[in-house]
Amino acid sequence: MALIIKPTERREIEAIFALRRDPDVLLHQYRPRRSETPESFARKLDAPPDRLGMSFRCTSILVDDVMVGHVMQHFGPAPDPRLNACECGWNLAKSHWGQGIMPRALTLLFDQLFEEDPKLLIFASCFTSNHRSRRVIEKLGFQRDQMHWIVWLTHLIRSRGRRIEQFRLDRRGYRLALAHLAAVESLERESASD
Repeated sequence: MALIIKPTERREIEAIFALRRDPDVLLHQYRPRRSETPESFARKLDAPPDRLGMSFRCTSILVDDVMVGHVMQHFGPAPDPRLNACECGWNLAKSHWGQGIMPRALTLLFDQLFEEDPKLLIFASCFTSNHRSRRVIEKLGFQRDQMHWIVWLTHLIRSRGRRIEQFRLDRRGYRLALAHLAAVESLERESASD
């Protein structure tokens, strides 16, 4: 299975929206707002950073040249003015759940993001009921983070009362998580060969 990530192209936007509307995926994310359309998504992709330094990117996840998921990235200032922030959200087609695709895709993406900006803080949020995303978040070294009350209230309203948690990841925590994963994989290979 060949997995690659790449910047999202306009021709992939319809597939992203089809994935975001899939009933199995919708159980674990917000419904797209009425104002969120393929056209508005394309405009966001093409837009330069706004006057506050906020910008948007999307990365497509392909397996054997078929798009199976995506990672949206919202860049802007971090709570610490010396740092920058990136809020990430992702979706993966149900047909590819449980195959380790999302951790591998996020590792490729996070390697790029931390190479671009070593002082970046990556944030991710997930519903407490989304155990798959939670496992990915923990595997990659994210730590629980306190959500600002305005952000928490916005999430609460958008999710219609579902509980959500926020996590943060810095470059050091990410590197430690990768080293731990490599050690675990090495031990597993050794025990399998015995």
